[in-house]
Amino acid sequence: MLVHSWILNSVSDSIAQSIVFMENAVDVWIDLKERFSQGDL
Repeated sequence: MLVHSWILNSVSDSIAQSIVFMENAVDVWIDLKERFSQGDL
């Protein structure tokens, strides 16, 4: 829960609104990684 709270406080409000209801920090991290990772350019 501590890591989840830290992530919520570290992202913008619009991103926080989309991850606030996720169950745990691992789910949040996977979502953020999929959303913002870039493939080879």
